[in-house]
Amino acid sequence: MNRSQAYVRASKFYLTEELPENILDLPSEEQDEFVEDHRWQPFECWSVHDVWELIDDLAEDMLKIHELATIATPEPEPKPDHKPDPECCEHCGNADVLRSRLCYICFEDQYSDGARW
Repeated sequence: MNRSQAYVRASKFYLTEELPENILDLPSEEQDEFVEDHRWQPFECWSVHDVWELIDDLAEDMLKIHELATIATPEPEPKPDHKPDPECCEHCGNADVLRSRLCYICFEDQYSDGARW
């Protein structure tokens, strides 16, 4: 998510129509005019500057959350290309398979509480 996208998303909370994608490329007078023309009813009496502050604060928070989510999300490990051995438990890989491709331990765990995992 870039800054323009964050502003567009944040504007949905305060305006009747979201900001255009190129909002940061427009002159400030056009930006203010758009906000003034599209203020949501609860913010009609607010100054354009105050509505911009709300949009800016929310956009900054969105960017921070997106950055944290990007950092905290590990890249998925590549899956092996080979399929599991049909003689092994499909849950834990144990070679001692009973039925339904489950070993004794996984089979017992699966049905011990009456529910299937």
